Amino acid sequence: MPKKTRPWLRFIEGTEGGQANPGGSTENADRGQPSPAETGTTDTDDGNAEDWKAKYESMKGHARTWENRAKENQEAAAELEKIREAEKTEVQKYADRVSQLEQDLAAERARATQLAIGAEFGLSKDDVETFLHGSEEDMRKQAEGLKKRIERTPTPENPWQGQGNSGTSKTSIEDWGRKLLGKN
Repeated sequence: MPKKTRPWLRFIEGTEGGQANPGGSTENADRGQPSPAETGTTDTDDGNAEDWKAKYESMKGHARTWENRAKENQEAAAELEKIREAEKTEVQKYADRVSQLEQDLAAERARATQLAIGAEFGLSKDDVETFLHGSEEDMRKQAEGLKKRIERTPTPENPWQGQGNSGTSKTSIEDWGRKLLGKN
């Protein structure tokens, strides 16, 4: 019977003698020194490679200095904004407030127009919010198109229409029960 193995596992056998190193020598093992595979070094290392841990630490320190500079710049920008706000005259502050209120008013008027057009054409609130955008003319065209589409879509008929007891009364149910039990 063949041995069943999982197809995604790859079984690797060592060289003759079961040694991990391909040469089969056990020089380092005999002397009590760790093998190159255990230390993570290779024979091709000429000493030119930098110590990765030191490089990691230096890059980490470099990143932290830039983080600190960014925080300082953010704080400085906030202070500058406070100074600019303090230097504004009362007239400038009121002008800014008026412009903000005008923007809010324009947005509310557009929303009111949107809802009025939706009500005029009999659209639901969800349809109005989803489909009506732009100028008043554009919203009217969009509403007309939606209304035509809604009118073209037939409403489904009730499949239970005409079936069953319509308007059953208590007496008819009692009569049915008497007939069922034979107590007529």
